[in-house]
Amino acid sequence: MLAEDFNVDHPSTIVRRLKKLGKVWKVAGWVPHELSDNNKAERVRIFTDLLQRNEQAPFLKNLVTGDESWLLLKNVKRKKVCISPGVSPKGIPKNVHCKKAMWCVWWDRSGIIHWEIISNGICYWWNDDDERQQWRIPDKNGKRQFNLNSDVYLAQLDRLHAAIETKRPRKKNHIVFHHDNARPHVERRVVEFIANKGWELLPHPPYSPTEAPTDYHVNRSLKNWQVNKVFADLDNLEADVKAWIAFKNRDFFARGIDRLPSKWEAVIEVDGDYAPE
Repeated sequence: MLAEDFNVDHPSTIVRRLKKLGKVWKVAGWVPHELSDNNKAERVRIFTDLLQRNEQAPFLKNLVTGDESWLLLKNVKRKKVCISPGVSPKGIPKNVHCKKAMWCVWWDRSGIIHWEIISNGICYWWNDDDERQQWRIPDKNGKRQFNLNSDVYLAQLDRLHAAIETKRPRKKNHIVFHHDNARPHVERRVVEFIANKGWELLPHPPYSPTEAPTDYHVNRSLKNWQVNKVFADLDNLEADVKAWIAFKNRDFFARGIDRLPSKWEAVIEVDGDYAPE
């Protein structure tokens, strides 16, 4: 565009000029929530407590964490923009109208414990023999339900509990459970379920996806894996997710959990704001 404006035959000439002006190329990130002073103070308080606790009695080896995220059937790569050093690129709005499915996953330092995909009001998961199981989300007040709600989340946690019993038998009585403050996660029945299972619920401040391991590590890796991919249907998406899981070793998941203390420290250093990445 600049080459056309300045009537320059070769865009590389413009690129060289921009470099001389000190411009750099960065990929625009998704815009985070605008934090209030109360949000920042709460983030500092919670992360300070967690840091002190982990230093006195390390608990990350017992952590089980999880979250949900939309997976698109058509994935578009974010473009780089030319800006001055120290300047953040403008955020890019997500395409909420694209065909998509919800990926739900729970994991620890050793790897993924349980995962599901929600599509068209049905939860899909896979048993130990890799056979697809499914469960239709119950209607609510006579209306069909398509996405995650507290009823769905309770059923998922029940399946997660069974998976922990099978895959992490030594850990089952020492679970430190972590998820964010999404509405289905904080519903009273969900909190009671977690307590009744004997799991300790780790506090997590609102509007803090950059400090949630599933967001900053697992989901980011999976979405980078799927950049520019187009899936014809759910079967194709499922196969790709399984390929990503098979590609990741135990060290990958351990690194994601072990980064948590440095994430907490980074927030404290900027007084509760979003830390630069």
